[in-house]
Amino acid sequence: FAVLVFVPSLVVEVNGLSSGQAGMILLPGGVAVAILSPFVGRLSDRFGDKRLIITGMTLMGLSTLFLSTYASGASPLLVSVGVLGVGIAFAFTNSPANNAAVSALDADKVGVGMGIFQG
Repeated sequence: FAVLVFVPSLVVEVNGLSSGQAGMILLPGGVAVAILSPFVGRLSDRFGDKRLIITGMTLMGLSTLFLSTYASGASPLLVSVGVLGVGIAFAFTNSPANNAAVSALDADKVGVGMGIFQG
């Protein structure tokens, strides 16, 4: 979630873009989450939560490494590619992590457990 705070600040302050342009840089990540989330649920049923979480976290690490290495002073398109990777990674991680959390809890503890998990 820090990408949603730090990337816009970075591209406005360091790269000299406007707030609107910073918002457009975040757009690919949000679109990726919206498009991929329904499919990830089906993939989770087919391959299991653990595989998708590992895939998502690996992609998240690579995407944040990419952003931390190249975003400062880079073209908006290059920064958008990093944000897209973070969005794809989030789609692959969020739903399976929620499923895994619910599966680990007794039925009468799911509400409280998910409240704590979602923080």
